[in-house]
Amino acid sequence: MTDASGEREEAEEELERIRARALELEVIVRGAHDHVTPGPVAFGLEARERLLSEAEQIAHVGSFAWDVVAGTIHWSDELYRILGYQPGAIVPTTEAFFAAIEEADRPRVQEVAGRGVATGVADSVDFRVVRPDGTRRHVQMSGSALLDSERRATRFVGAIIDQTERVVVEAEIRRREEVLRMAQRIGRAGSFEWNPVTQATTWSEGLHEICGIPATQQGSQELYFSLVHPDDVGRLVSVASKIGPGEPVPPMEYRLIRPDGVVVDVYAEASPMVGPNGEPSGVVGTVLDITHRKRLETQLLQSQKMEALGRLAGGVAHDFNNLLTVIGLHVDVLRRKTDGHELTEVAHAVDRAAALTRQLLAFSRQGVFEHRRIDPAATICDSVRMVRRIVGDDVDLSFAAETDLGAVEVDSTQLEQIVMNLVVNARDARRADGHVAVTLAAVHVAESPLGVEPPIEPGHYVVLGVDDDGIGMDEDVRARAFEPFFTTKSAGSGTGLGLAMVFGIVRNCRGGVSVSSAKNVGTTVRAYFPRFETDVVASEPVRRDAVEAGAGQRILLVDDNTAILRILTTVLDGAGYRVDAASSGEAALALFDLHPDDFSLIVTDVVMPGMGGVELVRTLRARDATLPALYISGFSKESPADEEAAACGSLLRKPFLPADLLERIAQVVRSEPRVSGVEGVRPAADSVDQG
Repeated sequence: MTDASGEREEAEEELERIRARALELEVIVRGAHDHVTPGPVAFGLEARERLLSEAEQIAHVGSFAWDVVAGTIHWSDELYRILGYQPGAIVPTTEAFFAAIEEADRPRVQEVAGRGVATGVADSVDFRVVRPDGTRRHVQMSGSALLDSERRATRFVGAIIDQTERVVVEAEIRRREEVLRMAQRIGRAGSFEWNPVTQATTWSEGLHEICGIPATQQGSQELYFSLVHPDDVGRLVSVASKIGPGEPVPPMEYRLIRPDGVVVDVYAEASPMVGPNGEPSGVVGTVLDITHRKRLETQLLQSQKMEALGRLAGGVAHDFNNLLTVIGLHVDVLRRKTDGHELTEVAHAVDRAAALTRQLLAFSRQGVFEHRRIDPAATICDSVRMVRRIVGDDVDLSFAAETDLGAVEVDSTQLEQIVMNLVVNARDARRADGHVAVTLAAVHVAESPLGVEPPIEPGHYVVLGVDDDGIGMDEDVRARAFEPFFTTKSAGSGTGLGLAMVFGIVRNCRGGVSVSSAKNVGTTVRAYFPRFETDVVASEPVRRDAVEAGAGQRILLVDDNTAILRILTTVLDGAGYRVDAASSGEAALALFDLHPDDFSLIVTDVVMPGMGGVELVRTLRARDATLPALYISGFSKESPADEEAAACGSLLRKPFLPADLLERIAQVVRSEPRVSGVEGVRPAADSVDQG
């Protein structure tokens, strides 16, 4: 931009010199013409006029002489060309001259000309002329008046400079400057020029915006360094002091503190400028605002860490659920044989451990939950009413909800758990006279709000907020708030799974959570749930049917955990069922082919090495479409969905008690009675495509 400005200034100075010389020659020639005499002097005049004409053509400067008294006007050949005519093609008149001016510019030129006649002062004026072929030229007119003894203008002599090329170049320069400004604005970039000798500094508009400095305030090296974060300024000064003349400044990342207190992360780099003589003439640099990128990187790293923790937690919970299932089933069998306080305590411990694994699975998004579109206000209102009894009467707890919130798609039990965990955390953090507020609001999100994990898509959301004015958290604690098993509570006061479970549940609903906090100020938690306009779905009442004993019915039992396989076989045998047990999907297929018409039900684990439970049932139902199925699982990455309902059957979560298993088997058998021996229902085994 600086080079272009210098070239423009030089061109203007050259044009000014040409114009002045043209006016001078015009006056000389016209004055000589008035006193022309025959002989050799006339030849000299002709030569000078030809020289003037050539000079005008080279410089694209036309001239005119207007006799105000006689009402006549003379145009030079170059003025004809500027107006779009061949020299002498039309009779020069003031009317023809003004008619050639762009209509929008004409009044302004006429005003300048009229003022010149009245006062004898001819101002310079820029305007456009329209040639006969329709093309436009940008010109500048300057003139001087010849005055009589009474100082009245009797004659005007002027020059008209065709500056179209300069105007076009200037317009292109302005366009490129605007493109550069827009590019810097879009890219959150700025630039600067610095002359280490004169200390002259120029900031671009983008750099002013990055630094939060008004464009009207002059930028300087001292001002820029005053904005650098105190923790980074020493490093920047050290690097700058080692830079010799003509050496580039290596790229650096550091922080600026704007006058409004906002901290900006920047990436800066500078290189020397070289003058015409090859010597360094200054430094040009760029400053890129990378604050948004750094925040996205932090969010990505946090999301990756949480995802890894989720996979770890899900794997641990799955294996733990298998162990709890074995323990719980054995304890139940033993309690039926002998009644003892110790066994009751073990059973209670199993229940507590099962609740712990459910929290882990909620965090890892690997639990199997029943998502329904529910009214969030009604559910949370009931939850707050229940939580009041738990947190105690000394807690100032309030609840407020907007109207017309719509519906959210979530497991209602999990939504209650979210409220419970957040309110209990707020209670534990509050001061003696503290307040806890639960709110519900509908919001539209144009872009994911800062701090929401994981980032959410644009759209409509229902936001559950829990605010307290307690002791708050510092940034290090807040950054780890969602990590499982991380807690600031004393030993025995918490598992560290509360917020981790909230995070997992909300993420599983395609939402996000944010936590903002400050020491001794309080904490605000916001959970964003996608909002639905459809009607809510009422929960069906749970029906507890009496457990029916097996009447010799044959069950295909499949689980890769041999301990679970043994205890489930014992339970089912004791209930009167005939059990064929397999530890893999492939082994189950072999058993089924031995007695394809005898099985009343398949009970299978969902996640197994090799062939999983869902794939196994699909394969078996390709052979017998009427085979009922019951899934048992601690988690399922391929949860039975609506479109797979026919293939997936029912599901029982681990851990469970024998009564739960027997009741669910009875329900499945009643709701999906096996049709056996009906022609056309089951294709022959040798006709099924096993690929």
